[in-house]
Amino acid sequence: MIGSSKHFKAEQIVIEKEITQDEIIQYYLDHPELKPNIREDLWNEFCNDKIQPYVYVKEEKEIEDLIIKNCLRYGQDDLCAQISNDSYMEICEKCIGWQWRGDTRSNMKDYLYLIIRSKLYNGIELNCIEEYHKLEGYENERKSLRLISEYLKKQAIKLYDF
Repeated sequence: MIGSSKHFKAEQIVIEKEITQDEIIQYYLDHPELKPNIREDLWNEFCNDKIQPYVYVKEEKEIEDLIIKNCLRYGQDDLCAQISNDSYMEICEKCIGWQWRGDTRSNMKDYLYLIIRSKLYNGIELNCIEEYHKLEGYENERKSLRLISEYLKKQAIKLYDF
């Protein structure tokens, strides 16, 4: 329980299988007695909306583009320094909006996390990744990256364990 209320939180979540929107809809069509007790208009909206599949962004340039294009000022005249489709984080650092909330700087923790995760999956040791040291003060992210690193090491050992 959290505080005096009856809310709970998970310390860890393990995804065993990802299911699609179509699978969810089909399940409730096959089992109408189990259909969630939600308003019909919300159910219809869920059935008609097309949920985009999760895309794992792993290349450094893709990560950089994702963070840059997430800036609230991206593409706005006189507020965004990016002038072409080839966006670069160095340009954001020189932008007038760099100090404002909602810019790429406020997303820097996420950027560093994704870059570090990408490097881990490319086989680089955590202690050799310079961005990891820039995550000082973000212990949850650092812990998560350590867990990923340990997991990948175990997987590598399994591959070579005959």
